[in-house]
Amino acid sequence: MKFLLLYGFLFSAISSTAQHTGASIFRKIFPKKDTVLYQNIRGLVLDRETHQPLAGASIVQDSLQFRGTNTDEHGNFTLKQLPVGRHNLRISYVGYSSSIVSVLLSSSRETVLEIPLGASPLYLNEVDVHAVTESEPIGGNLIRTDELSRHAGNRGEAIRRVAIMPGIQSADDSRNDIVIRGNSPQSVLWQVEGVNIPNPNHFNFPGTSGGPVTIINDRMLANSAFYSGAFPAQFGNTTSGIFDLTFNTGDSTKNNTAFQFGLLGAEISSEGPLSSRKRSSYIAVFRTSTIGSFHGLNFDIGTEFVPRYNDLAFKLSFPARNGATLTLFGLGGLSDIDIVISKQDVPSFLYGEKDRDQYFSTDMGTFGVRYETPVRSDDYLSLTLGASGQFIRSYHEFAFPLDVRAQLVSLSGGNNPAAVPPVQWYDFSERRLSASVLYAKPLKGAAYLQAGLSGDIYFLSYRDSARNVTVEPADTMFGTWRRRWWSSTTALMLQPYIQYKYTGNRIDLVTGIHSQVFTLCNCFSWVEPRVSVQYHQNDRTRFNAGVGLHSQMNQPNLYFYGSANDDLGNPIPHNRDMKFTRSIHSVAGIEKLITVDSSTFRLKMEAYFQYLYDIPVEPVPSAFSLINTGADFRRIYPETTLVNEGVGYNYGLELTLEKAFSRGYLFLITGSLFESRYKGSDNVLRDTDFNGNYILNALFTREWPLKRQNVFSMGTRFTSAGGRTYGLFDEEESLLKRDVVYVKGTENTLRFSPYHRFDVKVNYRINRNKTSHEFAADIINIFDIRNVLRLTYVPGIETGGVVQREYQLGRLPFFYYRLEF
Repeated sequence: MKFLLLYGFLFSAISSTAQHTGASIFRKIFPKKDTVLYQNIRGLVLDRETHQPLAGASIVQDSLQFRGTNTDEHGNFTLKQLPVGRHNLRISYVGYSSSIVSVLLSSSRETVLEIPLGASPLYLNEVDVHAVTESEPIGGNLIRTDELSRHAGNRGEAIRRVAIMPGIQSADDSRNDIVIRGNSPQSVLWQVEGVNIPNPNHFNFPGTSGGPVTIINDRMLANSAFYSGAFPAQFGNTTSGIFDLTFNTGDSTKNNTAFQFGLLGAEISSEGPLSSRKRSSYIAVFRTSTIGSFHGLNFDIGTEFVPRYNDLAFKLSFPARNGATLTLFGLGGLSDIDIVISKQDVPSFLYGEKDRDQYFSTDMGTFGVRYETPVRSDDYLSLTLGASGQFIRSYHEFAFPLDVRAQLVSLSGGNNPAAVPPVQWYDFSERRLSASVLYAKPLKGAAYLQAGLSGDIYFLSYRDSARNVTVEPADTMFGTWRRRWWSSTTALMLQPYIQYKYTGNRIDLVTGIHSQVFTLCNCFSWVEPRVSVQYHQNDRTRFNAGVGLHSQMNQPNLYFYGSANDDLGNPIPHNRDMKFTRSIHSVAGIEKLITVDSSTFRLKMEAYFQYLYDIPVEPVPSAFSLINTGADFRRIYPETTLVNEGVGYNYGLELTLEKAFSRGYLFLITGSLFESRYKGSDNVLRDTDFNGNYILNALFTREWPLKRQNVFSMGTRFTSAGGRTYGLFDEEESLLKRDVVYVKGTENTLRFSPYHRFDVKVNYRINRNKTSHEFAADIINIFDIRNVLRLTYVPGIETGGVVQREYQLGRLPFFYYRLEF
């Protein structure tokens, strides 16, 4: 019922495109083959900062035909009747840096683009500097939607796409958590359409920012930004990185429908005009999981227990008078899984604890309204309101050892499920109301002043109870229930900022101040200065540098955990005074463009240093630190009051060699050498959980145009990274706590073997008149290499328990078929 209204909207929108008989639909999907197929490219060119349309901008098709056009008074353009296939568009405008956009034109639908250009006094020289592709924001990287379908190993997820970038690593093959330059993945900030959102992943866990499957459908994404350090002043409450995502605007002239079926799900998407006269539009995508169907056919899906999930995303756009736009957008997902360990002779499931059956579910939803309008002549104002929430529930039953479980059932007189006692349950919910405002004003020359404020009201509720189980040879004892979380409260986060952007003769400058206040812990960060500079030595070489102070609140649920209870049995929270974790980012680099045989290569080298401080650690000497959290399905139970006295260091050198798509192929090679270290309260400098010392990624994609304007592509990706760190396990303590416990002083002193993975993807697109068919297979870990993930506690019948190695996913093929018309 939670998404009933949205489901109704989606299917009514789709039904509006199906006003034909069954026979006419069949003729549309399987029409007669034409000799040559043509399609149109439409788009909007606008100022990157003020969102004002640029009238008279030049759009040239960069090919032998050399066709072109100019934008009209509203910044719109149309290139008509282009042959289906690959096209490069060069967009330029007087006083602005130019951009080149690569487009794979399909026969099934027009391609609609939104192209922002940045002001530049030296626009004549800047043409070559930005000619490799669309220009990227200082301190950030563009997530280009056209690349998502071409890269091997990303499973069609924008989240996994960034793992190929330098300094970035995925924490786990079975999860999409992103480790940025050695930082905890729980520090990643998510934004959609300018508003902060909760973890947008199915089966998300408290204190994490990733999950096994993303809720964000790539069909919804326009080109978006990803920041990996020293980010601008408009972003706060993160010490790691930012996904700044933007949804596509639906086609305002024609209805388009697509169906897709594959391993990860069956989905239906639709977009089209709500009113052709007013140019309002919609776009919506719904997906439901299909993994259970393949599991029923004995297909290896990389897990024994079947996850179930559904997700939905939409955006409605209503252009108004005087260039204003009203946008409604939404995103949501439901997911659940039953991890019934007791059905196994030996617990071997990749997720969760190995001594209990777990019934786990998560829900996440976001809805927002955004209003954008020009003010006076050139100023820009954006207002966004949003409501979001995430809900995590879990129920656990005693499962191992099997002989004890069987004895309990036998004593009940038969197979009575009620005879198997529960050992834990919890219900966490985090709701928030969000608002953000941005005002941008152009100044003299190529300069802009921006000021903004974002606010989030949190409604937090945490409920958790558990009891211990003691298994003896002659007796099994279940302890009394103890409440560990039992709190409900509200809190306010406010983040004002002001920022100045300038593009000079050779200098690009972005500088500003961010502030942050969080009422839950009475935390304040009044002044966080940020500055980034680029120096253009010539039209082929540029230098960059950036530095900034950043802060982040800690996992909200940790503020309410209680290791002791009052007379009424309620936990006494002992971490309400945890303050912000803080970080100083600094980065410097050089970028050079090299042209060989009309192909442009980008060579970039960057060095960084990050100092983290005020990290929560235990007050007694220990190796514990929150710097190591956020990468798995484990919650944290701090038995003592944490204090903000920990520190950490991340530093490294990154290298990138990239050839943008041209002459039928692209490649990207990234390498990183780095150190990620920290000190707990024992004041010992040791490796973090994420210190692999090196990362190497190599990606190559080739595309072949075939007869009848069909397209075949093949891509490969190789990844190598240093192994994860661990310590000597303490068998006695591990048996007592039924979890992996390291010998004190050995934490993160040992290392698993290096991680290696090779992926291959093939894609075949068939173009027909107003219809296209796409077949794709993405084979992960094609050589079935066994990479160690972690040590895990596995209870045994005779010994009572043992610590074993847990391995990452083996070979796993992802595939889909897609129909567009």
